[in-house]
Amino acid sequence: VTALRERLADGAIHAVASDHSCYDLTQKRERRDDIREMPHGLPGVETRMPVTFTAMMEAARGGEARVEDFVEVFAAGPARINALPRKGSIAPGFDADLVIFDPAEERVVDGAALHMGTDFSPFDGRTLTGWPAVVVSAGRVVVDSDGFHDPGPVGSFVPRNGFREHQAATISVRTPAAQAIS
Repeated sequence: VTALRERLADGAIHAVASDHSCYDLTQKRERRDDIREMPHGLPGVETRMPVTFTAMMEAARGGEARVEDFVEVFAAGPARINALPRKGSIAPGFDADLVIFDPAEERVVDGAALHMGTDFSPFDGRTLTGWPAVVVSAGRVVVDSDGFHDPGPVGSFVPRNGFREHQAATISVRTPAAQAIS
């Protein structure tokens, strides 16, 4: 979380995502002697928001970031980088994809108690702040205090042509180390 806070504070991070892989510890350990065979990745989709919010709040308390920067790296930045129309903002004509979270809710992470289909989290034992309370997809509540509500399929295919120049132009290199090698 410290490294994330530092990179958020210096502007090096434009988007936060998760390469979520829900292997359990038994699956990870079965092939630990050969990295080429070990299941790669870590569980992270459920803890992504509180990890980022906790880091952002630490940076904001130190005067290194603003609370508004959280929205930038969590919604607006990813939408802009990936050229996703109707995403990343609350505005007329945009999709109503929202996460309503409690910025004061603190929890100690227990990977076995999460909903990620695994028995551990790389953040086990850490106290994180800012947990989701309600998730809205296309204007429909899909997660709330009663659990997950499957609204059925929604959305449409958005064709992609790879990493385009306009996407590269949205990313600026601002860290001293990165500037030294560019």
